Amino acid sequence: MGENVHGHLHHEDFMTKDVKRVILKFRLLHEISMKPSYSYELFDGMCNQAAASKFFGRTRSEIKNNIYNTIAALEKSGYIETVSKIEGGKLKNYCYITPLGKKTLKRSKTFFLRSIRELSRMVS
Repeated sequence: MGENVHGHLHHEDFMTKDVKRVILKFRLLHEISMKPSYSYELFDGMCNQAAASKFFGRTRSEIKNNIYNTIAALEKSGYIETVSKIEGGKLKNYCYITPLGKKTLKRSKTFFLRSIRELSRMVS
């Protein structure tokens, strides 16, 4: 953590963290809806997109923790389910979107677009 101009440790406020957490849930649910993916594949794909990776964590380890925790939360909420498969001698946990996840993703897209328009009006 770096220091800001007042000498205090820089940290993200809870609002920023909450927003990033929601966007990560939305992003992962979208990715999984496009094609079932295993956890590491989702993490690796996110790390290879510079803008996305910087947004979701400062280090690979932090990004990995955030993604794996978010996948667990999505599963617990019933939006995805994971199925373990052995491929090439490795156990991979594939994530599949559920009917509830599809419905939630569709509603979330509408909500996000409305929210972005509202935020644009507020800050302009």
